[in-house]
Amino acid sequence: MSLAVVKRNGISTDAAITGLRLGVCRGTTAEAYVSQHTTVEPMHLSESNDELYALLSAGALDAVIDDSPIARWFSHSVPGVQFAGALPGTEAVYGIMVRKENDKLRSEITRALEGMANDGTRQTLVLRWFGEASNEVNR
Repeated sequence: MSLAVVKRNGISTDAAITGLRLGVCRGTTAEAYVSQHTTVEPMHLSESNDELYALLSAGALDAVIDDSPIARWFSHSVPGVQFAGALPGTEAVYGIMVRKENDKLRSEITRALEGMANDGTRQTLVLRWFGEASNEVNR
């Protein structure tokens, strides 16, 4: 998983963000990235992905920066937007937190994830939600 850029159709199809009206979710790695790596203004901060992608689709924003699995899903489900690519150097992983002493739940989660990988369910879900076999979500 990495941070990725989704742009309105008609804007360049690369992941460049210089000079664009950007939207990000408040309190996320996307907000930190924009604050640290750009001088882009204005930046729309939101508590809601739905709001950001609606603003993008409506033309109020030029691009949204988001976690790549989320960005891919919205780029396939919101009209007028396109997945523009991942931002280099932003690779990360998701984790599932389980209370330290809850070995039973940890084992059940591991068994379920392994089962989904082994029986093809995981790949089916990746294709359904992202439209392609993405290495980002196939680890």
